[in-house]
Amino acid sequence: MAGQNSRLARLILACSVLAIGGCANTSQFGPQIATFSNAATGAAASFTVIDAQGAARYTAISEDAAVKSGRVEAPPGDCQLTSKGCAIVYRNGGQTSAVYQFSLMPKSVAFMTGVAAYANALNAIEKADASADIEAALNQGLVAISTVAGAMNVPAGAAVSAIQKPLASSVGWAFGQYQNSLKLQALQKATQAAQPIIQEAQPIIDAELQSAATVNIAALKQDFDDKDDAFSRNPTAVTLQAESSSARALNAALALKPQIFDALAAAHTELAAIIQNPQVSPEEAASAITTFAQQTQNMEQIAKAIK
Repeated sequence: MAGQNSRLARLILACSVLAIGGCANTSQFGPQIATFSNAATGAAASFTVIDAQGAARYTAISEDAAVKSGRVEAPPGDCQLTSKGCAIVYRNGGQTSAVYQFSLMPKSVAFMTGVAAYANALNAIEKADASADIEAALNQGLVAISTVAGAMNVPAGAAVSAIQKPLASSVGWAFGQYQNSLKLQALQKATQAAQPIIQEAQPIIDAELQSAATVNIAALKQDFDDKDDAFSRNPTAVTLQAESSSARALNAALALKPQIFDALAAAHTELAAIIQNPQVSPEEAASAITTFAQQTQNMEQIAKAIK
């Protein structure tokens, strides 16, 4: 870390003394950070809505199965005066399943909400025009990262240890150069803290997205069966078109590969490495941020496809 800080100091000193045009200036990739912020905010909102829709779909399937089973019951210890909650389950082949589900992707929703806060903090860092604002935005991002770690049940590590620790001072630099150095340090610290948490979240998010996709497929399969029965009873152009439409929807769901989070995790690895590199060019940094923003947008599209 000492070597890295030394390289960073040399880079910024070169920028300030020699005015090298190729030195990274955070404002040069401000539009890409803003795009990432907007994409993450949109993805977080979509995940919240789609999770609720998926839970409602699961509940509808479970209610139908519960009616067919003819019996529901409360799990041991539930629905009593001293209980912490009340749920009902039905039995099917010796196994119990919940009738109601309030969330299929709780960790995914928490993760995307945290990523949105992280993205907004990076955006605030880039747009800040005072040292105190840069520090505040960085701490906002680190708190968001720590919150994500808590939701994922993974170690927060560097995010917690870095909160409220001031960025390195650079006495004697011109004000604009000093501000830019603080912003670059803040972006480095935030992406470095987020990197291990995003990687550890990968299998958790993949599993939740797969579970949500499975529920969606089950609902579409039930719809296809209903449409097929309707056509068998009354073979007309209308019932055929209904079955055909249902088949296309089921086909699309079966072809969906929700492991898109793997690409997002890989994009953040590249972003973190590039931001840490003292020889990075503005073009390289902008490209890495754009790629990560695009993968964030892809997460939103995958979530919408699962709905």
